[in-house]
Amino acid sequence: MDRIKTTLRVKRYSLRTEKTYCYWIRFFIRLPGVRHTATELDKAVDIPAHVPRREQA
Repeated sequence: MDRIKTTLRVKRYSLRTEKTYCYWIRFFIRLPGVRHTATELDKAVDIPAHVPRREQA
């Protein structure tokens, strides 16, 4: 959350906007049951076998 606040301050967003963004970020993190959304996205994204993937170099 500190990184978000720092970024918003560097970009000169208002304090009210910073508070609102932080509120919504906390809300969406807690929405699916207090699990971090990054781990949930890994579980939710299921790429079908027929979709071509880029080769790792």
